[in-house]
Amino acid sequence: MKRSISFLAILGVAVLSAGTVQAQLASASHNVTITVTSIDDISVSGDLTITINSITLSNTAAATYAVTTNGTGRKITAALDAGYSAGLSLSANVAAPSGSGTSNGVVTLTTVPQDMVTGISSISETGLSIDYTATATPATAPVSEVRQVTYTITT
Repeated sequence: MKRSISFLAILGVAVLSAGTVQAQLASASHNVTITVTSIDDISVSGDLTITINSITLSNTAAATYAVTTNGTGRKITAALDAGYSAGLSLSANVAAPSGSGTSNGVVTLTTVPQDMVTGISSISETGLSIDYTATATPATAPVSEVRQVTYTITT
């Protein structure tokens, strides 16, 4: 009987020890919050030079742009930082992203923001085309004018 009590005592200590080991195994947790802010990003490729040197009094050049938005009902506008001299003009045709938005076709650029692409929603695309056409009237004297074209994605 003494042996069985000793055995039970040892067994009890072993069970308690196992419980103690289990209690030492701890876990911890925390919350991870992911916040997505409004994203409206647009970038355009490098500077261009358009030379008019033919009887047609116009010439073209191309650039590309990239656009990312997680919004809906966005549009891309374009505006010049200053007007060109009388007899000179610059127009642009901005391609719409695939499956989102509508291009307004060829638009003559001014200092007032012009809608270039409308109806853009939840898109991220690169390599989209911007086709420029510069024109001059026959009365335009030789000149070289630099203007900045600013593209904006907005609601």
